[in-house]
Amino acid sequence: MTPDLPKNCWWPGIPGAVPPKEEELRAAVEVLRGHGLHSVLEEWFAEVLQNDLQANISLEFWNAVSQRENCADEPQCLLLLLDAFGLLESRLDPYLRSLELLEKWTRLGLLMGTGAQGLREKVHTTLRGVLFFSTPRTFQEMIQRLYGRFLRVYMQSKRRGEGGTDPELEGELDSRYARRRYYRLLQSPLCAGCGSDKQQCWCRQALEQFHQLSQVLHRLSLLERVSAEAVTTTLHQVTRERMEDRCRGEYERSFLQLRKSCTQPWGPQPAPTSQLPPSPAPAVCLLRMQWIERVVGWLGKVFLQDGPSRPASPEAGSSLRRWRCHVQRFFYRIYASLRIEELFSIIRDFPDSRPAVEDLKYCLERTDQRPQLLVSLKAALETRLLHPGVNTCDIITLYISAIKALRVLDPSMVVLEVACEPIRRYLR
Repeated sequence: MTPDLPKNCWWPGIPGAVPPKEEELRAAVEVLRGHGLHSVLEEWFAEVLQNDLQANISLEFWNAVSQRENCADEPQCLLLLLDAFGLLESRLDPYLRSLELLEKWTRLGLLMGTGAQGLREKVHTTLRGVLFFSTPRTFQEMIQRLYGRFLRVYMQSKRRGEGGTDPELEGELDSRYARRRYYRLLQSPLCAGCGSDKQQCWCRQALEQFHQLSQVLHRLSLLERVSAEAVTTTLHQVTRERMEDRCRGEYERSFLQLRKSCTQPWGPQPAPTSQLPPSPAPAVCLLRMQWIERVVGWLGKVFLQDGPSRPASPEAGSSLRRWRCHVQRFFYRIYASLRIEELFSIIRDFPDSRPAVEDLKYCLERTDQRPQLLVSLKAALETRLLHPGVNTCDIITLYISAIKALRVLDPSMVVLEVACEPIRRYLR
């Protein structure tokens, strides 16, 4: 319980209290040192913070969030979050300034405790634990919806910054995905970023407000705690959608291998002549890499706060590297899952589908999805091929294609041996 305080005496968390000067506080610390009580100052500070969080600050924050958490209007939801976390920051500001003083005095040897870094970690752990001990489902849904919107707004802003059109459309209008997306963008009255009417686009405002929100969360050390789950879900959803739109049913070109396949066209090549057009593959794969780099750029906006006036910290750089690896791993996993699902058709179309086989091999070298491939392919062969309605000649033809394709996919022949065992048993 907070003791009675004299007039104008400062106490963390009491609105309107006048903080004393640092010299006065340091004199008080010297008095504590004189009585051998300085060693408990950090423990006392942490206890006062925890009590105030539980009794007051947490309730005020969640009351502010709950006012319009079910609001369907995304601009209003974003403003709500800004207001709520702004209130939280203002209530925690006296504690954070006090924490800086305690850290300073610990470095000077005036205090005996856990040390500067230990105290800060303890404070932030307490903050995360009390505030988000039981997070409402509606709050998580609101965060998820807004971060999904943030990614779309960011990607749209990058396209506008590159000349107003998506460069992926300019180089790939021969693909069904590009044609479909191109005409959809032309005909839609809505902004592809914010989802509002193009005359009422709020993309610029959204980027500014998300930047402000990320700054507040960063200062409170809540950035990853609040946004990590929403960012992960958003990345997975967007990657799946992109794979489905771009890659499903397209077997005759590589979607991944810039370093190897994109620089070398598939199969034996004729001697170069002036009549042969250059292969578009390098540009196609380069655009895949550009998309990943855009996503990583968005992650930088979310986690780094690396504007011109604020260099990225080593911790932020490490966080971005972890997220980059996560994006790449999931990109490979979802692409491999798509190709595993289509593997029966890929085998049927081999050797025209060799690029898809090579892409799948590239992914399997970076993921642990061979068991998934074996189960899926065996099931597909048994349900789609090995039944009385299929001619034996067709079974043999596909078996030969499977041998050729799976040798490319797995030179060790393990996949061929296991997956095609039902065919061999059926032909006996």
